[in-house]
Amino acid sequence: MDNEKVVSIQSKALAECRDKLEKILAISEAILEAAEEGDWELALARQRFRSAELTEFYSQGDDLPQEVAEMIASGIRKILAIDTKVTDLACKGKASLQEEAALKQRKGLAAKIYLSQNP
Repeated sequence: MDNEKVVSIQSKALAECRDKLEKILAISEAILEAAEEGDWELALARQRFRSAELTEFYSQGDDLPQEVAEMIASGIRKILAIDTKVTDLACKGKASLQEEAALKQRKGLAAKIYLSQNP
């Protein structure tokens, strides 16, 4: 009877952990979606929310069964893969904004030169 209770408690803990990881992964996907749409304010808000969720999730303690630890490690790898995509999008967006700013500056300078040469 005691073994059945232990297995039941472990199964419940595993299911809760799985649900929490799925929620965190869904938030990570939502961050990526916002980044892909160029909505960096929403991406940042979602990232902050996810950060709080991760802090709560990882404060569970160190005495985790191997199966739970492996699930967490897998979840971390997935989160990092998503974050890599978000970082790539951010870098591309930054480069694009820098190019746009440089182009505007060149156009502004050209217009200024043009106007200064016309009486």
